[in-house]
Amino acid sequence: MAKKIAKHTLPSTEEGLDSLANSMLTYVTPFIEGPNAAWTDIPITSWTVFKEAHAAWVPAYAACKGAHLPKDTEAKNLAKTGLRTAISDLLERGLLLAPRTSEDVVAMGFHLINNTHTTVATVNDAVDIDRIVNGTIPGSHTHTLYYHIEGKPRRAKAPYHLAVFQVYIRDASDPEPILNSERGWSKDYISMTEPFVMRHEPEDVGKTAYYRAHWETSGGVKGPWAMASAEVP
Repeated sequence: MAKKIAKHTLPSTEEGLDSLANSMLTYVTPFIEGPNAAWTDIPITSWTVFKEAHAAWVPAYAACKGAHLPKDTEAKNLAKTGLRTAISDLLERGLLLAPRTSEDVVAMGFHLINNTHTTVATVNDAVDIDRIVNGTIPGSHTHTLYYHIEGKPRRAKAPYHLAVFQVYIRDASDPEPILNSERGWSKDYISMTEPFVMRHEPEDVGKTAYYRAHWETSGGVKGPWAMASAEVP
């Protein structure tokens, strides 16, 4: 699994979100765009969605700094949701993971957090993938997975660093996936904020996507796998 280098949460204030997005745009652009782009593991499509969301956010946020109408607030809130979703998608694609360094993470506008308080010897809780929603990103073949701690209230905060997802794409001729086997499962996808969004290729439409997930602490202690599935839209 890729090395984890930071724990994060998105800013709770609009001012903080604006500052983070501006820092990300300034710092990350040279690493993803142009002839010297070094972060080729980050999908350009995800980066483009972020840039478009940021471009929509800037005027909508500015319009609400002074006297404004209810429609301006509605437009700002819609842009804010789009921006937060785009940033979360980049994080799920590994923006804060190696080869990025802690220095990169700080330069992007994220805060490193001391994780010593999350030390856990064992993880007995499972991930409950309670809902898979089709096509939440227009024009793409996506699944949006909503998840929480199995057996606990939906909004109970997980005392773990992250959730790890893997996917197994199956058509009628393929064998059923085996939950605790490595065969056929994808690389790790890291989710630090719910929901987890998975984009599929057009050739996978109509096939069954199996997802397995487990909790993992900042110290690398892993919980049991859990699995859910849905047809690729």
